[in-house]
Amino acid sequence: MRFGVVNYFGSAERETPLNLALARVLVAAVVVWRVVWIDWFEVTEAPYVLFEEYRFFLPPDPLVLVAEQWLLVAALLAVAVGYRLRLSTFLAAVLLGHQTAVLFLFKTHGPVTVLFFFVYMLLFMGLYHDPDALTVDGFRHAATDSIDTVVDRLKSPLDRGYSVDALTMPLLAIGVVYFGSGVDKLLQSGLAWAAPSNLSRIILFRTVHYDLPITLGVRLLDYPLLIAAMSAATLAAEVGLLVLVLTRRSITLPVVLLLGMKLGTLVTVNIIFVDAFFVFGAFLAWDRLHERLASDRSVDVVFDDRCHFCARSLLPFKVLDVNDTVTFYSQSDVPERYRGREDVDFGAAMYAFVESEAAASDSEATASDSEATASNATPYAGYAAFRELVRQFGLFRPVVWLMDRHPVEWVGVRVYEYVAANRSRHFTCSVEPG
Repeated sequence: MRFGVVNYFGSAERETPLNLALARVLVAAVVVWRVVWIDWFEVTEAPYVLFEEYRFFLPPDPLVLVAEQWLLVAALLAVAVGYRLRLSTFLAAVLLGHQTAVLFLFKTHGPVTVLFFFVYMLLFMGLYHDPDALTVDGFRHAATDSIDTVVDRLKSPLDRGYSVDALTMPLLAIGVVYFGSGVDKLLQSGLAWAAPSNLSRIILFRTVHYDLPITLGVRLLDYPLLIAAMSAATLAAEVGLLVLVLTRRSITLPVVLLLGMKLGTLVTVNIIFVDAFFVFGAFLAWDRLHERLASDRSVDVVFDDRCHFCARSLLPFKVLDVNDTVTFYSQSDVPERYRGREDVDFGAAMYAFVESEAAASDSEATASDSEATASNATPYAGYAAFRELVRQFGLFRPVVWLMDRHPVEWVGVRVYEYVAANRSRHFTCSVEPG
C-alpha cells in the first residue's frame, strides 16, 4: 500500500473511483476559491491590455464577466458532487477558459496561467466521464436498474476495476507544459541556466528591488553549490516528468522536486505558486491512503430490500469498502443471530451492527461463537447507522466529526426520519404500505 503520486499511464485501472472523486472535488474547490475573489470591475479598469490581438476576449461590460463568474461557481458545485458531469464539466471548462483568458490580458504571472491546467482537467473529466456510485449521476443511473440488481450489487463482490482516463490525459498535459518550460530554459541558456550566478542574480535583484518578508534567499548567496543543485534539480524535474510519465515509471520524485521548487521560490524570492500543490494533489494515491486508514472492525448492515432508494444510498459504501469489512443483509435474510434481539426494529429503520472492541480483538472466535458475537455487536439505527458506515473509512474522519456535532446530527436525524416516513411517496421505492 504505497502512498505517492500516481502515474496513471502505468496504472490504467484502480480498485475504487475514490481518486477520481477526490480529484473532482479538489479541482472544483480550488477553482471556486480562486474565482470568487476576482473583482472584475477593478481588473478591467486597467488602461491597457498586454496582448492587443486577444482583446476580443474582453466583453464590453464587466457585468458579463460577473455573471460568468457566478455561473462558473454553480457549474463547479455541480462538478464537485458529480451532477450531469458531461454538461457541468464542459460548461465550467468553457467559462473558466474565458475568464482566465481575460485575466491573462492584464496579468501573466503564475497564479493566472496555472488556471489553464484546471481547464484541461475539467475537460477531460467530462470527456472520460463514466457514472459511478460516488457521483450524483451514478446514484441517478442506478435508478434505471431493478431493485434486485441493486441489492445483488450490495451483496456480491464488486468488479474492482475503475477507469482513470479522466486523470491520465491531464497528467500528460501537465508533463508537456513542464517539459516545454525545461526545454525552453535549455534552448535559451543551455546548462548555464543552472550555473550559480544565474539564480544568484535573480535572488539579488529581487532582494534589492523588493521588500521581501523572508531573507533566506540572500543568505543562500554564500552557498553557490547549493544554488546550482537547486537549479539543476528544477531542470531535471521539469524535463524528467514527461519522460517518466510516458515510460510508465514512478513520478513521485519529480513531483516532489517541482513542489520543492515552488516552496523554494517562496522562501528565496517571495513568489507564491500555491495552486501547483492543488494540481498535483489531484494525482495523489488517495485510494492507498484510504485503504490504510480504513477500520478493520466488522460491520453488518441490515437494509430494506424493497426500497430502491434505500439500496441505492448504500452503494457508495459498498464501493469504498476496499477491505471487505462491511456485509450487507436485506430484511428478508437477516442473520439468525440478529432476529431475536429486543433492541432493534428492522421495520422502522436501517441498522448497522458494529462489532465491539473485545470481539474484534478476540482472534480465537469461531463460528460457534456467533451468538456471543451478536450480543457484543452494538446496533445503530437510521442516521447513526450511516454515521458508523462513514466512520469505517478513516479518510473521512472530518466528516464523522461533523456528523457528531449537535446541529448537524439534529438535522441529519430529522432528514432521515422524514425520508424513511415518506420514501414510498417521494422516492423510487416499492415498500408496501403497512
